[in-house]
Amino acid sequence: MFFAGAHISGIDCIIALMHYGVIVHLCKSAVSLDRSGREAPMETATLSKEIEFFRLHREQWVHSHLGEYVTIQDDTVAGFYDTYAEALRAGLMRFGVSRGFLVKQVWVTEPVYCVS
Repeated sequence: MFFAGAHISGIDCIIALMHYGVIVHLCKSAVSLDRSGREAPMETATLSKEIEFFRLHREQWVHSHLGEYVTIQDDTVAGFYDTYAEALRAGLMRFGVSRGFLVKQVWVTEPVYCVS
């Protein structure tokens, strides 16, 4: 796990970049700036929309992007990349840090990780 600091609208945030492809915002206060510069509530980092979008497109992507990492926010795909680092960088450049986005590797079946 990698941690990076961010300062959004006067709020100190920690962005936990986890290996399994989820960016989580851990903030003292759940507020960010909207496009007009006013404070707006931050969305939760559940990524349920992105995960569902991935699930719906996985079969199609397996044929053209097997093993690559896809970067998704809502139903927008930033692209497919050879490494997690490239996909993460592209997501940060495209989507920024005010909302979470999904970086996930395209496989035929979902890998199972055991933690003990």
